[in-house]
Amino acid sequence: MREISGTGEYIMEDNENMKQAQDKAYEEAMRSIAQQVAVYIRSESTVESSVLTKDEVELLATALVQVREKRFTKEVMPDGKLQIKAFLTGDIDEETTEKALAKKVAKFNQQKALEVAKAKHAAQQGAKEDAQKEYNEAMRHTVTALLADGEALLKQGKYAAAMEKFNEVIKDHPDYAKGYVRRGECYIGMGKMDAAMQDYNKAITLDPKEAESYYGRGQAYEKQGKKQEAIADYRKFLEVSNIVEHGDKITAVLDRLAKLES
Repeated sequence: MREISGTGEYIMEDNENMKQAQDKAYEEAMRSIAQQVAVYIRSESTVESSVLTKDEVELLATALVQVREKRFTKEVMPDGKLQIKAFLTGDIDEETTEKALAKKVAKFNQQKALEVAKAKHAAQQGAKEDAQKEYNEAMRHTVTALLADGEALLKQGKYAAAMEKFNEVIKDHPDYAKGYVRRGECYIGMGKMDAAMQDYNKAITLDPKEAESYYGRGQAYEKQGKKQEAIADYRKFLEVSNIVEHGDKITAVLDRLAKLES
């Protein structure tokens, strides 16, 4: 386990409140941590990551860091404005990082090989220009990359930016349940429970075995004060989830059920 610290600064504007300023200072501190982890990945990892861009590595790093301590300070500047500083301390597990990096690189290479083959096939059919365009577009907008990027942004609380990624997934793959699940998480973070409910309902219609749909909808019901509906969805989540993929959420749901049913 490697400990990493980061500091972020932000000058609070007159039309902002303290929470908004702290969030922006927090983002700067997280960016500092992500850059440090990215340097570690590039310099010390045994996985060949040169196929990934700097931004992709930093997004991956952000998703892997577990922040365990955070504090804020404020200082009045000479011009009267308030400077907010965020101090974060987090941990990153080297073994988990290696596995996540290897998985992302493998998916990138797999997708690249697939799209190259598709482009070559199209070129053989006399559509060289269209094939090249399709290849370039596919390289930039694969489902895997979009979901990974969106999930990293979601973890940072950047709901609008994350939603843009998930909207692209839904646009290109309207029958893919995971896109609606992740967008539903954005809506919950933004306090839009009705919109979140619509996305979770859609995801369940597309794939009744997508466990996180019930987890998310259960959260939305609970926030709306619909206790029995929340309990039903949490129980359905436990029924269709698995410990390998949903371990942390299973623990959280058991805790929520204990409180709701007490």
